[in-house]
Amino acid sequence: MSTPQNVEHEDQNYGLNLLLVEDDDDDAFEVISVLLDDPRIHDVKRAANGQEAMDWLTDKRSEIHLVVCDINMPRMNGFEFLKQIQETRNPPPVVMLTASGRGEDYHRSLMRNAATYIRKPDTHQALVEVLNVMLCSFQLRQKMPPFLAA
Repeated sequence: MSTPQNVEHEDQNYGLNLLLVEDDDDDAFEVISVLLDDPRIHDVKRAANGQEAMDWLTDKRSEIHLVVCDINMPRMNGFEFLKQIQETRNPPPVVMLTASGRGEDYHRSLMRNAATYIRKPDTHQALVEVLNVMLCSFQLRQKMPPFLAA
């Protein structure tokens, strides 16, 4: 089993820690590069599938603020990962970021308590914009009183 890759900003005391669950190296590189250009991000870990992510979260759950997860992956896909992580105590929010535009994937993600479902955009600039909206939404949700955030 490979271990999740780790990439960090220089400032060790600021920002969000994310776990990216993505099997495609090119997609992972692009998402990580966009995320690490954002000053709100401190650290991005990468797991190549849901099983690697679950193994990592079992040991280091408290270090992750947000999970960004693909759907179509080997060993354990995004839906299986969502099911398993929701069965844990205090799971981090999971954002599904996928190339799939199928309506049933959207509904299945939300039924399994994904924080949101985002279709991977076709251009780098669109990816920057989508991830910015995702991070703004996450930050707002964290600042809301619990009865409004649900």
